[in-house]
Amino acid sequence: TRQFQQITGPILDDPSMTLTIADGFKHFWQTRSPKYHAIVLDITWMRDASLTHLFSAEYFAKVRQSLEPDGIFAVWNDASTPDSPITRAVFATLKSVWPHVAVQEVDGVL
Repeated sequence: TRQFQQITGPILDDPSMTLTIADGFKHFWQTRSPKYHAIVLDITWMRDASLTHLFSAEYFAKVRQSLEPDGIFAVWNDASTPDSPITRAVFATLKSVWPHVAVQEVDGVL
């Protein structure tokens, strides 16, 4: 969104860009979506594990199938909890689905 324009630049002004804001779990299971160049999952609420289906291996695998071969899946997380059990579980699950997982902190967000 525009609040991240400092990081992303004017990407939303690019006519080839389509922004979809939806329940990702339902979107990837209920629609025949096109291949994406980037998918972002915002789970800054990770102190609450009530939505674990959004960071399950099954969901991550479905997301991976929905990406272009050179696509990127970004998971936003609150940097105040980098060693929490939930954060560690999400990173371990990501690593079980993708061969390359990188962690980067930008302005207090992992």
